Amino acid sequence: MQRVSVRPLRAPQQNAIVRQAPHILMVDPGSSPFLPQANEDDTAYAIVRATLGLATGGVAGELFALLFTSPLQRRTEEWMRQIARTLARVERRIPGRLRELLASEDFATMVIATTQVAARNSHEARRRLLASAIAHAAAGSQVELDRQLLFVRFVDELTSSHVALLRQLSSDSEYVGLISGYPELLRYFKEKSGLNASEDELTLLCNDLSALALVRFGPTLDPFPGLATQDALVTEGSDMGPRIVTTALARDFLAYVDSPPV
Repeated sequence: MQRVSVRPLRAPQQNAIVRQAPHILMVDPGSSPFLPQANEDDTAYAIVRATLGLATGGVAGELFALLFTSPLQRRTEEWMRQIARTLARVERRIPGRLRELLASEDFATMVIATTQVAARNSHEARRRLLASAIAHAAAGSQVELDRQLLFVRFVDELTSSHVALLRQLSSDSEYVGLISGYPELLRYFKEKSGLNASEDELTLLCNDLSALALVRFGPTLDPFPGLATQDALVTEGSDMGPRIVTTALARDFLAYVDSPPV
């Protein structure tokens, strides 16, 4: 077994670490402009690898690279393998489809958009939603490209708690429409999802879904205790209607990510 000797770094060597780091972090020079910038974990990985390489003549640096892969590189490679598996399923179902996709600018746009999101995330649930988007795009989705890209944005911005709340509000819309206020909505969400959300967390989830035009919350919903309220004037014959409504955009998004074509 080769013995690794470590010697102190001189100033020129320390400066070389900084110069080497960007090259070590580069996943693929041809595709790097489409990938997110390296984060702190990737920078730390590059610095450790460069330091070990200079201090030991390259032996320990290569050993470190063998044992530990850059998080950005690892996520990207895992995502590429997932895309490959999806495309293989599409090709089995639609022979000759891969050749068509090579000439499709829309599909290339979807691959770039989903890869940017996948490289930033390690959550398996989010990657499954992204894989569903790729499957739809590869199979020739009837959804226009702009809306597909909007759905990818939703996958990027929404947490699993957002999606769990959205699914529950959409699947049980008749009952949800009768909910009188946020305290009742919180009890309902905890019971159905099993998530122990606080009042503040539920308020944030609702505000985010509303800002993305996925759910509409009526102004007559009772707030959580502690806030001054203004009584709503209800005239005879007026139709209050449901106080919580999921939008058509929300239903289309859930159908898109929950029903992969392959």
